Amino acid sequence: MTTPEGVLKELKSGERSVVPGKPGQSELLRRLTTNDPDELMPPPDEGKKLSAEQRNLLRKWVST
Repeated sequence: MTTPEGVLKELKSGERSVVPGKPGQSELLRRLTTNDPDELMPPPDEGKKLSAEQRNLLRKWVST
């Protein structure tokens, strides 16, 4: 998902990674904030984690 088209296209699940202006419908944000380790992005076993500031910045970006 490195292009605008890739970020906006429908996923296999039928969801969209990013729905501009609708953070509540954006799979990206759901995956960044879920408590389910099987769905959390980035995956916990990768040892990487986004800060609250980074998650808020992405939410703000999707909201505009």
